[in-house]
Amino acid sequence: MTAFRVLFVDDEERVLSGLRRMLEPHRNEIICQFVTTGAEALETLDRECFDAIVSDMQMPGMDGATLLKIAQERHPRVVRLVLSAHTELEATMRSVSVSHQFLTKPCPPEHLLETIRRTCALQTLMENEALVATVGEISSLPSMPRVYNELTKELARPNYSVDSISGIVEQDIGMVAQILHMVNSAYFGMPRRIASVREAIGYIGVETINNLTLSIELFRSFKGAEESGYCIDREQAHNFIVAKLAKEIAPDSVSKDDAYLAGLLHDVGRLILATKYPAKYGEVSAGLAANGTDRGEREQLLFGATHAQVGAYLLGLWNLPYVIVEAVAYHEDPSQGLATDFGLAHAVWIADALARGMPGDGMAEIALEKLEELGVRDRLEGWMTIRDELMETSGQNV
Repeated sequence: MTAFRVLFVDDEERVLSGLRRMLEPHRNEIICQFVTTGAEALETLDRECFDAIVSDMQMPGMDGATLLKIAQERHPRVVRLVLSAHTELEATMRSVSVSHQFLTKPCPPEHLLETIRRTCALQTLMENEALVATVGEISSLPSMPRVYNELTKELARPNYSVDSISGIVEQDIGMVAQILHMVNSAYFGMPRRIASVREAIGYIGVETINNLTLSIELFRSFKGAEESGYCIDREQAHNFIVAKLAKEIAPDSVSKDDAYLAGLLHDVGRLILATKYPAKYGEVSAGLAANGTDRGEREQLLFGATHAQVGAYLLGLWNLPYVIVEAVAYHEDPSQGLATDFGLAHAVWIADALARGMPGDGMAEIALEKLEELGVRDRLEGWMTIRDELMETSGQNV
C-alpha cells in the first residue's frame, strides 16, 4: 500500500509535536511533514508533492484560509483540510470556500487518520490527473438563476420558514451539495452526518443560509455552458424523479433521506463536466448520437473518468455521507462497488434507468437478469407504475 504524504501547518510547536507522536505508529501509512508558517507551507508545496495539507485557521502573518486559498490555486489536486480550535462563524465561512473538510481540535487520532485516508483514497476513482486537479479546485457549484433568485427573494421576506427555504433549495443540486458540505463540517459539531436538506437548514439556521448566499456568494449563478448541450432545467427535473423513485425503491434497511439525496445528486458529475469542460462535454452527446457508444465509455475516453466518478469524488471531498458518495459513484453499475446485496446504489441505478426510459420500458434485458439475482424482479412493475405517476405529475414523458 502506498503511503499518503501529508503536510501539517500550525504555528504552535506543541501542537505539531503532539501530531508527530500521535501519527508515528502509522508511519507506514502516512508520511508527515510539519511547518509552522503559511509561507513555509507554500514553499514546501512548491518543492515537494503531497496528497493533503492540514492547516490551523488562526495563525500570525498568513492565516489558514489565506494559505488554503493559495494552495487551491497553485496545487488544486492536493486535498485541503482545516484542523483548528478557531470556530467563529466568520472564519468558518471563509474556510468552507477553500477547504474540503473542517476538523476541530482536539481531534481523535483515529478520526484524523480516517479522514485523511478516505479523502486521499478518493483520488483512485479517477485516472486523469488534470481532472483530479480541476475537481479539487471547485469550492462551489453553479445554481439555476431561477432558483437562486427565488431563494434570495424568500430570504428577504420577514416571514420565511425552514420549510419554505428547504423547498426552494431542494430544487437545485448545487445548493443541496453546498449546504450539506457546510453542515457536515466539524464546525457544527454534529454527532452524525446529515443527509436531509430540511434537517441541515433547521440545524444551521436560515440566517446562516442567508450569510452563505448573500455575503460570500457561495452559490454562483449557472452561466449556461451552451457548448455542452447540457440543459440544467431538464437535468434537474430528471434528478427530482430519480430522487423520488429511489426513495420508493430503496429497501427498508436504507434511510429514505439517504435514498432521496443520492437520487438528487447522482448526476452532479454531469453538471461539473458541462460547466468546466463545455466543448468537450458536448462531444460526449455527439458521440452517443453518432455511434451509440455507452456514455460511461465515452466520458472515460474523453475525460479519463466518468461523470459518476467525478461527482462522487467531489462529494467525498466535501464530506457527504459515505453511503451517498458510494451510491453516486456506482449508480450506473453497482457491480463495480463492494455491495452485493440490494442496497442504495442499486436503488439509484434502477431509478435512473426507469426515469431515462431505457429499452424494455425502462430496463435493459441485462438489467432484468440482475434484478433476478437481487431478488427484486417481481417489484419492477410496481416501480414502473410509480415512475409513470411521477412523470405524469411533473409533466414529463418517458
